Amino acid sequence: MSNQKKLPEKGELVLGRVYRITEHGVYVKLIEYEGVDAYCHISEIANAWIRKIRNFVTQGQQVVGKVVKVQRNTNQVDISLKRLSPQQKKEKTLEYKRTMAAKAILSLLAEKLETTPLEIEEKLAEPLIENYYTLFNAFEAIAAEGKEALADINISAKYKNALVEVTKASVKLSNAETEVIIGLRSFAPDGLEQVKSVLFTAENSITENKKIGFTLTTIGSPRYRLLVSGKYFEDVDEAVQSTIRAVNQKAEELEVDCAIEIKETQ
Repeated sequence: MSNQKKLPEKGELVLGRVYRITEHGVYVKLIEYEGVDAYCHISEIANAWIRKIRNFVTQGQQVVGKVVKVQRNTNQVDISLKRLSPQQKKEKTLEYKRTMAAKAILSLLAEKLETTPLEIEEKLAEPLIENYYTLFNAFEAIAAEGKEALADINISAKYKNALVEVTKASVKLSNAETEVIIGLRSFAPDGLEQVKSVLFTAENSITENKKIGFTLTTIGSPRYRLLVSGKYFEDVDEAVQSTIRAVNQKAEELEVDCAIEIKETQ
């Protein structure tokens, strides 16, 4: 977490803040890359005809972009604001917030143990990430489960005690949720049964993941609402993506028209 890369990679999602708007594009300061700016041409701002750029972006606005070009010899970074979905934007923003929250917890741990955040990170980051993928995931697990979450982590009792105390006081536990709208239509004689079969596939796919809860309701045929929830965003997202693949495959197999929309994640 402490090692900042000099420039982002092509295809990477980046968080930035608009600081200059011109007739032909906008300039953005990349929040995660100190001293690095990016440019977004007017053609990459939105999937619509743009008469005035300021109708789509404003000075000081925080944006999420996709890196489309990196020229390392000139440190020039070009990004697109339109080549990513609302879900990707939400996920990137959440990822950044969780990273910053993890850094704040490292600072609190350092203060409690009378050392530096860098030293705390060097001692804890590798074993925690190895077991929980990200530091914030680890801190959430510790806040929820206490020392049980650290049973397989090879760190001293002093660090375990401090981790439990700080995370329980700092981490607010809340479920992650994703709403999926599934549109299904069949013109076959047994179309209703085919639609039910596709929905049954969705239920089966979600049920396979024991960490996930869900509700499936009708919001007016032919649209159905699948609300997926769990303790961690990563678990919810994995379950949603797996279910979407299963639903699309079943719908194609039965020749059922299928349209899926993912709503914002909390």
